[in-house]
Amino acid sequence: MSERVERDGEASAEAVKHSLRTAIEKMTVPEITALIEFAEQTQRHKQEAAREELLTEFRKRASDLGLSLEGLVASKPASGSAKTASSGKKVPAKYRGPNGEEWTGRGRTPSWLKALEAEGKNRDQFSV
Repeated sequence: MSERVERDGEASAEAVKHSLRTAIEKMTVPEITALIEFAEQTQRHKQEAAREELLTEFRKRASDLGLSLEGLVASKPASGSAKTASSGKKVPAKYRGPNGEEWTGRGRTPSWLKALEAEGKNRDQFSV
């Protein structure tokens, strides 16, 4: 029986979508603009309500463990998932080009080094 109810629910949802599409197609541009503004405002309100509900649930679960949500969120992440102490720090150049260009050796090969390699030069020649 639940499969039938589910199928009926899907069918009615499709019927509603079809009705909405038909109604929107008959609307003027200002009416559609007003509808979009209303839909976006409704979405923001529903997201905020869902956010508040989720925060309430998380606070309760944290409290059940003797923690505060704020303390839980502010605590250090588990080892392995934390960024390293060196993340965000400038890495010294590993290669320097003839015109002073520098490259750390990370990421995509810079165009100046690609051009030099195309001329038959070895990137080790430019190692710092």
